[in-house]
Amino acid sequence: MTQRLHRQPGRRATIMIDGSGPRRVLAHELVRVAHACGLPMVGVFNGVDGFTPDTDLRPSTYRPPLMVVVTGDPESIDDFVTGIAPVLGRGELTVEDVTEILPSRDQCAPLTGAGSPGAGRREMPGLHQ
Repeated sequence: MTQRLHRQPGRRATIMIDGSGPRRVLAHELVRVAHACGLPMVGVFNGVDGFTPDTDLRPSTYRPPLMVVVTGDPESIDDFVTGIAPVLGRGELTVEDVTEILPSRDQCAPLTGAGSPGAGRREMPGLHQ
């Protein structure tokens, strides 16, 4: 059986934060704001290597950038970006239109009853446990 997929439009904002400043505070604040805006997904990633316009590349002070990725519906991401852009300084901010891909709802079996074994678990076609 081939599983059907549901596609819906989305938007992704990616923020690169210079690694030499108070990056964790800004990253945590961005996560808090994304959550307060009702955005469904946010991730914070430590860079392995790289730079932003403000990066000090001297070996004694160098720290790679931090990346914050936020996804959601286009209107919510636009509201989020409008609110955070003024506080980012020279951090890099990009916004991209994306397609969110989800399994079709009709492909999932309903939840089992509360009193039965395996209550609360969904059975997905093609997945073996």
